[in-house]
Amino acid sequence: LPPLSDPAAAVAASQAAKDAQEQIRALRQKVSGLEEDLEDEKIRARRERSAHQDEIESLKGKTRLSGKFLKGVEEVKVSAVDLHKRQRTVEEDVRQLQLYTLTKMQHCAASMSKIGAQLRQTVEERDMLKSAVAECDLKIGPLIREKRRLFNELLTAKGNIRVFCRVRPLSQRELDEGAQGAVVYPPDDGASRLIRLEYGDGPKKDITAGQKLFEYDRVFHATNTQEEIFADVQPLIQSVMDGFNVCVFAYGQTGSGKTHTMEGSRDDPGVTHRAFAEIFKVAKESWGAYRYDFKVTLVEIYNETIRDLLEAKASFGQQQLKHEVKLTDEGEVYVTNVVKETVGSPEEFTALMSAGMKNRTTGATKMNDRSSRSHLVMIIEVEQHNVVKGTLVRSKLSLVDLAGNERLSKTEATGDRLKEALHINKSLSALGDVIASLTSRKGHVPFRNSKLTHLLSDSLGGADCKTLMFVNVSPTADSSQETLCSLRFAAKVNACAMGQGGGAGAAG
Repeated sequence: LPPLSDPAAAVAASQAAKDAQEQIRALRQKVSGLEEDLEDEKIRARRERSAHQDEIESLKGKTRLSGKFLKGVEEVKVSAVDLHKRQRTVEEDVRQLQLYTLTKMQHCAASMSKIGAQLRQTVEERDMLKSAVAECDLKIGPLIREKRRLFNELLTAKGNIRVFCRVRPLSQRELDEGAQGAVVYPPDDGASRLIRLEYGDGPKKDITAGQKLFEYDRVFHATNTQEEIFADVQPLIQSVMDGFNVCVFAYGQTGSGKTHTMEGSRDDPGVTHRAFAEIFKVAKESWGAYRYDFKVTLVEIYNETIRDLLEAKASFGQQQLKHEVKLTDEGEVYVTNVVKETVGSPEEFTALMSAGMKNRTTGATKMNDRSSRSHLVMIIEVEQHNVVKGTLVRSKLSLVDLAGNERLSKTEATGDRLKEALHINKSLSALGDVIASLTSRKGHVPFRNSKLTHLLSDSLGGADCKTLMFVNVSPTADSSQETLCSLRFAAKVNACAMGQGGGAGAAG
């Protein structure tokens, strides 16, 4: 501005300029405050915007959850409808089942009523039958007992101890070697009781050559069959079923046919298998008041030691149990710790025999390459139940395949074979002593002199026991000395039996 000439005007102008600057500063401060307020407002707006954005996101999440929930609700509604349908179906099935059950219960009630009536009728019939059986037993029982008594008296009349002699046929090897026979059957012997042996000098001149005639209860020729032989044994099986103890044993040298006589073969069974078949036959045909049970024990006596052939460990030589001969309070003989098998058929018996025979002790001697070195003892216990009277009768059948007896000089046995032979001969000698004592009516019978006789004591001795001895002999001249020894032993037994009314001995 141009300088004023008027000082007052200049002062006024200067003051006006200052006032204007003050206003400008004030405006600037106001603008600055407004800018700060604006910035604060922006910050607040941004915060609110962020909060609103978070809320919006939260609402979006809730909206999604709400959609899922609604979808789930729809699915639940569908499931509820389906479940309701199934519930109606199940309820219908339950109603049908209740109706079916009710029908069946009514039917069962009618059936039970009918069955009850039939059961009462059956009980009445049973009582009537039981009464009839008891009445029949009163009539038939005495007849059966009288039949048994008479049959037992018949057997006793023939001798409680009997001796049969059986001659085996020549083997194919003996025929090929032209073996000479030493056995002669007298042609005038219609009863088949005689046998003549022609023999040479003994090896030590202890026996002088000659011939000797022997007589026994029965002599079976080499041509006689197993069936023919068992026909004469069969009455003893009936005696067992009648309640008496019976012992059948085969005696003779090794290779004379003892095992064939007792055991036989699958196609041609011997006494043992035929006896068991006969036992079942008699039981099946017996009077209906009787029921039978059968138990089998199979042992061998080896070197005066009893071995259980039915024990699982027997075939492995690992037997741990000790077997001893004991007596019950009733005087019945039994062996401790042995397997006693209940047998229900001849087939079961055959299978049991086969299993046990695999465990029997054998060994080679000069007389036989597979000689039995032990006494085989099979005991069949018979339990006869009278179902009407409730009584029980026990009896037993002892079937014995004795070890082969032979002279030590002939077998040339050494070591274990010699020890076995000594035990065998000792027990066979004890058997002869027992039979001699029984038939001579001595007070003391030496049953305990050997395990064999001790085991068989209630079958060899006792009231109405029956004993049958098979003496098996070889027909060859080479075996004539052993045959002579066997026939002499059998003649000794038979001569003892004469005191009981049966048998005969050496006839000349």
